[in-house]
Amino acid sequence: MRSQIIRIMILLMVIVFHSCSSIKVLSAWKADRVRLNNFKEQNILVIARTADNSTRITIEEGIVKQMTMRGYNVTESYREYPQINVNSKITNSLMQEIKNTITKKGYKGIVVTSVKDLKRSYYTIKDETHYNDFDDYYHSLYEYGSYHRNVEGYIPVSKKTILSTKYVIETVAYNINKEEKEQLVGVVTSSVIDPEKDLNFAEKYVVKITEALDKIK
Repeated sequence: MRSQIIRIMILLMVIVFHSCSSIKVLSAWKADRVRLNNFKEQNILVIARTADNSTRITIEEGIVKQMTMRGYNVTESYREYPQINVNSKITNSLMQEIKNTITKKGYKGIVVTSVKDLKRSYYTIKDETHYNDFDDYYHSLYEYGSYHRNVEGYIPVSKKTILSTKYVIETVAYNINKEEKEQLVGVVTSSVIDPEKDLNFAEKYVVKITEALDKIK
């Protein structure tokens, strides 16, 4: 009975572990102090390109909060543009149109968070419970699954197939008030696994990218 309980606890721990997102910063870069100071003088629009409006709002508000604490003048894009079409193909003409629209509202800086890559995979968790005596069997009476024989007794095998999604997400800052070669101010690239399974993903993501940039002197 004790061994059965331990196996159930291990299985639950595995499922809970895989129900939370995993965020790893792959790379981070920011411009020199002069370029950063110039960027800080601009009105900056923060954009999270995602179809999930709740995630969009949380990421934008989180980035705005962190940047405001560091002296930047920033605004969430959802306040200015409640509806954005993330599925639109970004052509050169559309990009120019977007820039013109943003600059007309007085924004010279942009911070954009977007998905750069996505991969889906499946994995299976298998649980094997040994039935050695009546006490073990009775407490597991309602378990089900395929059976195979072992020298210690019967082992019902239950399997759980789980979908895991891995994203590569980038947050990039531009000063569009500058010449093309001087516009890039900072970029953080991160690997994120199963963000949709973590209600606190957006907050954690903002903390991770902020920490990564703060470490760069």
